[in-house]
Amino acid sequence: MNMKKRILTLCSALLLSATSSAWAAPKVIVGSADFPESQLLGTIYAGALEAQNIPVEKKLNIGSREVYIPALLDGSITLIPEYSGALLSYLDAKNAAHGSEDVARELAAKLPEKVKMLQISQAQDIDVLAVTQKTADKYKLKTIADLQPVASQLVLGGPAEWKTRHEGLSGLRDVYGLNFKSFKVLD
Repeated sequence: MNMKKRILTLCSALLLSATSSAWAAPKVIVGSADFPESQLLGTIYAGALEAQNIPVEKKLNIGSREVYIPALLDGSITLIPEYSGALLSYLDAKNAAHGSEDVARELAAKLPEKVKMLQISQAQDIDVLAVTQKTADKYKLKTIADLQPVASQLVLGGPAEWKTRHEGLSGLRDVYGLNFKSFKVLD
């Protein structure tokens, strides 16, 4: 699959909501993952609910999907902003859906029974690879594919999840044949 198309669809923002009895609680408990963008989105959604006089409790900076999906299922949180493509990849690493509509349809089918996907936002967040101008000039880099002959000389930096998730190292290896010298976790 074209990595560019996959990346474009990986990050369409969406909300996940638990449909258990916790949803009927007097307040909505808004969670977020453990990175600033997710915390900001959680705060924005909490503010929008509060503006409609809906009682809200914020539980931001919960952790990764491995932590907040169980929290959503057990009612510890009742709503969390999420990224459709990245979540689909987490739930089904082999899924080849691309395009917002295909990803949304596939994701809805893969979600746990107690979880409901609310309306998808039109906003998108796209992961990119960046190099310094000096590196781009040295290796004549213009596209991700241009990294293939030199990746073994370069260290890739990214979030810890990129070590194991398809939108990280394995996807870059599978789609572009990129095998970096090493990987460095960046905060």
